[in-house]
Amino acid sequence: MSIRRNIHKYRPKTDPLFQHHKKLREARKNKPHSLPTALKHHRSLHSSNNPVLLNNLSTQSPRMPRQIVNIDLFTLINSAPITETLSVELPDYTSSQIHELATEWRKSQIQYALRLNSMQTYLPFSKIIAASLRATLPSISTKSFNTLTTAYGKLPVYSDVAPFLQKMAELGRKQSTYVHANADPALMKSLVSANAPLVEFFSPDRIVTVEREGCYKPCPRAYAGFLNAPGVANEDSGFDSDTAEVSDEAGRNVVLVSAHPWDVVGAKNCGWRTVLVDRKGEGWTDGVGAELGLSPDEIVRSLEDVPGALQRVGGQ
Repeated sequence: MSIRRNIHKYRPKTDPLFQHHKKLREARKNKPHSLPTALKHHRSLHSSNNPVLLNNLSTQSPRMPRQIVNIDLFTLINSAPITETLSVELPDYTSSQIHELATEWRKSQIQYALRLNSMQTYLPFSKIIAASLRATLPSISTKSFNTLTTAYGKLPVYSDVAPFLQKMAELGRKQSTYVHANADPALMKSLVSANAPLVEFFSPDRIVTVEREGCYKPCPRAYAGFLNAPGVANEDSGFDSDTAEVSDEAGRNVVLVSAHPWDVVGAKNCGWRTVLVDRKGEGWTDGVGAELGLSPDEIVRSLEDVPGALQRVGGQ
């Protein structure tokens, strides 16, 4: 129901604007020739300068929930340096082999998380990182294994993260922006603590993991669980923490910022708006998304372009 219809529903019959519409309806019914004049008066009453309308809108229209920004942690984290650690720990491997190993390790992490979702069971992501490393390099030494898994928890952020977060702070978006990830609390704490821009921008109640839901994105429970996180539940997001119900508007008030197509499709499937960070400029090529008719609302090449994209998708 539109705001205008809501106003008529609850407006007292003595209200001037109610009386105007009553007369307009009578004019349409009984005096067709007077309709143009009535319409002119109608436009005048609905003018943005009309004090009657402004007063009614200010006192009776509902307050719109503000936009909440959900940033995927691994969109901020640069995993490229892990190849340098692999090169040090595996000096007999060529650079192309190192690159292939790093890619396979990351792919295995995602595959294991999706398999656990299908099995409806859960392991902390730190264990997934360890298990996928052993599967990728079965003969790795204990020393190299420990070095690599520790290094993963200290990866740096991309160079565009600091200016992006600074811009968000300048726009007054700090209190409505959260970092969310397929990570257990220990790993998330390690990654955030290793990067000063994240420590400065995200207070503890703005850091949300999927562990409480016991599943990984793109499982719908992971996205719904975000809305019920302690910090988010206090936002005017359309989520009722008392009844644990999400309104029809709730998803549309949340915008996911992610570099992962599968994450974008998962969020769109839950009704969220999305911004894809396409650092390589590959465009939208996700096959599942194409079949389901799900695609990002905005595509940007850098995090520095995200504030503008957030304005275009709607909200504050």
